[in-house]
Amino acid sequence: MILKKYGAHDDQAVTLRRNSMDYDFMKVFKIKLIAGRTFSEEYTNDPDTSVIISKAASRLLGFNKPEDAIGQTLTITQWKFNPIIVGVVNDYHQVSLKKPLDPMVFTCVPYEAEYYSLRINTNDLSNKVAHVKQAFEKAFPGNPFEYFFLDDFFNRQYENERKFGNLFTSFAALAMVVGCLGLFGLSAYTVTQRTKEIGIRKALGSTDQGIFMLLSKEFVKLVLLSIVLSVPLGWFPMNSWIESFPYRTTISPLIFVIAGMAVLLISVFTVSLQTVKAARTNPVDSLRCE
Repeated sequence: MILKKYGAHDDQAVTLRRNSMDYDFMKVFKIKLIAGRTFSEEYTNDPDTSVIISKAASRLLGFNKPEDAIGQTLTITQWKFNPIIVGVVNDYHQVSLKKPLDPMVFTCVPYEAEYYSLRINTNDLSNKVAHVKQAFEKAFPGNPFEYFFLDDFFNRQYENERKFGNLFTSFAALAMVVGCLGLFGLSAYTVTQRTKEIGIRKALGSTDQGIFMLLSKEFVKLVLLSIVLSVPLGWFPMNSWIESFPYRTTISPLIFVIAGMAVLLISVFTVSLQTVKAARTNPVDSLRCE
């Protein structure tokens, strides 16, 4: 809907999303009123003379504060009358967060509705739906009773994100398992190749901790190098995905620090399964190894 403040030039007109409501709409959806009043049956002229706008719409129209918009007159080219702003409500997302927040204007249409909206307690849901169905069939005999839950409707908007998250988690877990198996095999091979060296070092007085650090530090270096290389490779696609949302958070470096520490700890634990065993081996048995 294209509208402007009364007396403003045409180039100052703005486009707002129109939404019609009855007298109980804001109560059912718990929309917060921040200035003025809501539509009321006490004001019989509300359907013909009044509108409510959102906070974003008030800013777009040039009002410094929501309170400044109350009582102001608008010009709507499609209408034969100039409505008065009686209330300002808080902004809310009616569609997916992938889309920018729409500045909105609400008109009072109490007796025309495409849907009936009900707020119900989900305890004993089946009986409550049956009760609503009975009331509907009594009021509209012969018409099919069709309904949906609004939370399911909104959740469907993020179905792709949930599927992507589950797929990404599965592949990440698989990659971690494969990586740990590779480290385990590589550490086992390294320990086997250096069995005599380990025996000689222990015979010359090296401690179990020293042997463990000697065998582990090479793997730690490889893991640290992989972490350094993976950070930019992970940051760029994540940042590109987040930028598809008009309202988004930033990727904190702490995320990569925590992830890197977790990978390092898992890698050290995997390698330690072989290195600790080698460090505790009797040097006599190690020197006998061919």
